[in-house]
Amino acid sequence: METDSMSSTGVVLPPLSLSSQVQVHTTTGVTVIFTFVYFSIVPRLVIPMSSTQFEWPWQYNFPPFFTLQPNIETRRKQLEAWCQLVVAYFKQRNVFTVSVASLRDPTCPLFHNKQLERSANSELITSVLEELHKHGNLEWIDKSHTNARIIWRTPEEWASLISSWARASGHGNSVCTLFELTDGEDTEHEPFHGLDRTVLIQALQCLEKRGEAALMGEEGVKFLCV
Repeated sequence: METDSMSSTGVVLPPLSLSSQVQVHTTTGVTVIFTFVYFSIVPRLVIPMSSTQFEWPWQYNFPPFFTLQPNIETRRKQLEAWCQLVVAYFKQRNVFTVSVASLRDPTCPLFHNKQLERSANSELITSVLEELHKHGNLEWIDKSHTNARIIWRTPEEWASLISSWARASGHGNSVCTLFELTDGEDTEHEPFHGLDRTVLIQALQCLEKRGEAALMGEEGVKFLCV
């Protein structure tokens, strides 16, 4: 008897000849499929996969990546790869601000690869942050450089996204609070939902310069982009 089985992840398992299958769902969320073939039992595991799981680049599993390279050209490429990784990491998590202390914390997977047993030291982390700042992907929040804002879109790009939403949602000639833009139900599925307040104001100021909005104090904005 040939049977097809589909796991909870939507993956179709290949048909088996002269066999039957029994699925057992464990309390840990793992599905164990027992395949009976000629009275023998062959267990197969189907591990649920998360569509939001971050995909680490190949360099992350390369031990020298966690040591600042002495060769100038090699170091340049290394820091470039680190900058791309940091921006992608925080963008995927929709995180806008970060403390340097949290990056150095061993529980932070970004600079600490437990499987590889490698961690970036303070010199490398500092070099990466300086490189991010040089390329406009990091903005220091305080003078002591202990907290930073990670930038993966410019204020102009955020402004365009907000303007497009205002037109499409019928808010092109309406007043909205800043809270509604970043935390309201109407923007729940928009990329600027949860946007850092400082970045939001910068984006709205860009819209003001375009004549598409007018800030109303510190809590509201009037859209003029019908």
